Amino acid sequence: MSDPTAKPNLRVKARRLAGTSLRKSPAFIQRGAAKASAQVIAALETTPAGRQAAAQVATHLPTEPRDPNGPPRVAPPVEPVWVTPPVPTPAGLSFAEVEKAFRSWSVDGEPVGHLDHYVTDSQMRFLYTWNLVRDERGSCLELGANPYFTTWLLDAYTDLDLSLANYYGERGESTQQHSWLPPGANERVETQRYSKLFNVEEDEFPYADDSFDVVLFCEMLEHMLMDPMHTLRQIHRVLKPGGALVLTTPNVARIENVLR
Repeated sequence: MSDPTAKPNLRVKARRLAGTSLRKSPAFIQRGAAKASAQVIAALETTPAGRQAAAQVATHLPTEPRDPNGPPRVAPPVEPVWVTPPVPTPAGLSFAEVEKAFRSWSVDGEPVGHLDHYVTDSQMRFLYTWNLVRDERGSCLELGANPYFTTWLLDAYTDLDLSLANYYGERGESTQQHSWLPPGANERVETQRYSKLFNVEEDEFPYADDSFDVVLFCEMLEHMLMDPMHTLRQIHRVLKPGGALVLTTPNVARIENVLR
């Protein structure tokens, strides 16, 4: 059975997806549309309940009318609409353990929990991004590193030598206090995150040519107000020949955005 706590949310989403055009239809049509919408939404959900619902939607459908005098019909299985691949985590850690560490975050003395909304929305992205470079070696530039979720994964669970960059309206250098409770630990850890401050849209990056084996440019492109080609040229300049660029943007087609 699917998680009962997910059902009310799915019903609300289904009603919204059905739209106003069905409200004048007979009740049995409205019920059918809502049920179908709920199944599609459940199949697209990335929660355990949604994955289980997706498997339930995958039924065996007949390909031809059944001959009452013939053998029982057997139809090939139908693949689920969507199956979320396992979320990568560092060796020995579960998704829940990483989440617990993330929810213990504090940057520059902010109260623990002040970034919980960000964890809820983006923890899977942090882990998938880390997984793309988990086996890389050498120097790595992380642009827009604050609030340091991906930074921690890179720092603790790769062999990359990190350089961090941020921009808060002023150029120069910055040191921020970062504390958290590591998985399995009883005491908080505190460190200083040093970064160079510059505007990636306007400034020449303060690094020499061919400085980095990896550059992370994650969830920044959609915030740019000017031509992003300057930024991409600078990234190309500081990357070593054969280096790797990881560029990510939000998914405009994610189910939450579609429903909005």
